[in-house]
Amino acid sequence: MSFELRGRRLWFVLLAISAVWMVGMVVPVLYSILFPRGDFKRIVQGLEVNGSSSLGVDAAIQTTIVNAGRLQRAVQISSYTGVTVTFQFGERHMAEKVQAGYLAWFENRHRPLFLLIQQTQIDDSMKPYEIDEGDFTGIIRIFGFALLMFIVSFYMLTKKKLIPVNRPMS
Repeated sequence: MSFELRGRRLWFVLLAISAVWMVGMVVPVLYSILFPRGDFKRIVQGLEVNGSSSLGVDAAIQTTIVNAGRLQRAVQISSYTGVTVTFQFGERHMAEKVQAGYLAWFENRHRPLFLLIQQTQIDDSMKPYEIDEGDFTGIIRIFGFALLMFIVSFYMLTKKKLIPVNRPMS
């Protein structure tokens, strides 16, 4: 018995893959929105209110305020956590990167921008927090491809087959 992916079976497999892919992207974002990291929350509040935080990122906050103005509103739209382990000459090195992305409106900007707050830990030393402007195209490309694959496979599974009409030959 061979397993061939044709017809409806192919579209069902693609629907299942795209559904798992979308859940894998949406669940971490929802988790980070419902249970935000306290340090990232304090940085956002520092950008909104007083221009400082107790995390040692006052210079980055002040630079952001000088360039874009005070933060008026921020909505978290992405979350990333990555761990990299490398082995070099018998030693193990571990780097962990945690990043949150916000759709942010600033006083001096006419359009919202993609604000990234990132913390990196290499081995046991913490690097300072980074505040940067990100690019929307990466998020649109990743979410868009998964959503497109889901929509196309769902459509192909649910469309009705056309029944050919036999016309009499004349």
